[in-house]
Amino acid sequence: MSPYSHGMRLRMGFTGRPPQVIDFCMGRDESLFPQVLVAVLKRLDAVEETSPSEAIDAAFPWVGTRPDLSVHLRDLLQ
Repeated sequence: MSPYSHGMRLRMGFTGRPPQVIDFCMGRDESLFPQVLVAVLKRLDAVEETSPSEAIDAAFPWVGTRPDLSVHLRDLLQ
């Protein structure tokens, strides 16, 4: 999780490099941060650690598109 000018971002990648798979804005509503983080971790639990980025992306409701919590939040939290 990384703070930035429009709120908080959730990112996944290698330290010191741009995120490769997960990089999206969670906004400013701090009450959502733990819910979103737990939902993402639960989905990642089913993905092998050595999986390619496409397999990781496929675990999320935004597969093949840009993550947008105003569109995908409900599906992510289910």
